Amino acid sequence: MGGWVGGLTVILCCLWGSPRLSPAVDGRWSEWGEWSTCTRPGYTGSISCREIVGQQRRTRECKGRSPDGKRCEGSTIHIRSCYNMFRCKLEGQWSDWSPWGLCLPPCEKNSMKSRKRVCQPTYPKFSMETQGVGSTGSVNVSFWGKPWPQCEPVNGQALEEEDGELGGG
Repeated sequence: MGGWVGGLTVILCCLWGSPRLSPAVDGRWSEWGEWSTCTRPGYTGSISCREIVGQQRRTRECKGRSPDGKRCEGSTIHIRSCYNMFRCKLEGQWSDWSPWGLCLPPCEKNSMKSRKRVCQPTYPKFSMETQGVGSTGSVNVSFWGKPWPQCEPVNGQALEEEDGELGGG
């Protein structure tokens, strides 16, 4: 039994003997997480595709802090005002053509290269400022969500263009 008590003494000495066995490590913020869905808390209707301001949040964590290290400064939560445009049918406009891509297959007869353009949404002219909660004054509003832009068909022009006369051979 004497050996066991001696072992316990060593453990206690290691746990409480020296106040700092290793240097203090301060906490560091993780990257911000993804934004949550844009919603309006307490509102029972849909705010999608309408000029109704919602809010969304994202979070981060203070990581890697030793017990005697400094805590991270700042907030773990970031909240912003938003308009929910997820899957909204919006008018669109065609982007400029992209640069020509490389020949595929390279350096062969009948190789092709291509370029493309995409239908980009035209966002509504909603107010991009709103009154903040409490005494925060005005705050910016962001569009959130991927809309469905609707572009007019282009007369005689495709979204992608190929040229087959560029191959070597």
